[in-house]
Amino acid sequence: MDSIRVLGDSLQNTEKFLLVERIHQKDRFSANTLVMLAMISLLAILVFSVAFYFLIGEIKQRQNYERQREKIVADLERTNHDLEQFAYVVSHHLQEPLRKLQTFGDRLSQKHAGEQKDDARFLIERMSNTAHQMQSLLADLLVYTELGQQADTSNFEVFDLSEVFHKVIMDQENEIQELHATVEWDQQKRFILGDVARLELFFSHLLQNSLKFVAKNQSPQISIHTFIRQGKEIPFATRSQRSMQFIKIIFADNGMGIDLEYRDKIFGLFQRLHPTGYPGTGVGLALCKRIAKHHNGYIHLADTVTGTAFHIYLPFSN
Repeated sequence: MDSIRVLGDSLQNTEKFLLVERIHQKDRFSANTLVMLAMISLLAILVFSVAFYFLIGEIKQRQNYERQREKIVADLERTNHDLEQFAYVVSHHLQEPLRKLQTFGDRLSQKHAGEQKDDARFLIERMSNTAHQMQSLLADLLVYTELGQQADTSNFEVFDLSEVFHKVIMDQENEIQELHATVEWDQQKRFILGDVARLELFFSHLLQNSLKFVAKNQSPQISIHTFIRQGKEIPFATRSQRSMQFIKIIFADNGMGIDLEYRDKIFGLFQRLHPTGYPGTGVGLALCKRIAKHHNGYIHLADTVTGTAFHIYLPFSN
């Protein structure tokens, strides 16, 4: 019996020892767990603090960039406005001196017609031609700056585009006949909402270029065709324009052609690919682009095998 009692006491002591050891292990594990949680929490706080610091820095940097961008855009807009205002004032005030210069030249030529030598007559004619060219340049600049200063559409009206084609062609009928040119154009009715005078000027410049930039001993052949297109078919249409209908005008000729690498340059102000040998002001296509934009439309140079082709998009009016 004594041996059994001793064995039971031994087992009991062993169990107490194991129990105490387990309790100590549990306490140590709990303490280690708390330390680990504390370290992880501190590390997380540190990481979030660093990330937050860099995020705030990035936001401030972007805000600074945005303020700088807005300032640059505002400065550019103000500069462009000042330049256009200056061009408008200069163009307007130079018109009268040029008219007087032309008048004086005409009077001088008429009054001394019989007394003039060939060189004097040549100089007077050259003076008058230069004054006339300058007057045309100033007239185009006036329209260009007027369209840039405002987006006034109060004089817009609904009209048939084919009537504009007809008038422009009739206005240049003499030159068309002299050059033995042929002009094919759609006579079907296409109604748009716009400024008749501005669009007459638009197509007049295109027609003049087609009659002018043609190879020697070649008769100009010009075609004007119109189609109805959905806005979603135009690659550069805005989101609001994708649901609109447009009149697509293909204005093509058999002239000298323009390399596609100049597709943007030709619409710049005073940009001329042929500065000598051909009369012009260098404003025509720049003015055409601004007139198209004024009508919520587009003009761009198209890829063609021969000659030159412009694709024009103007909003269609039902």
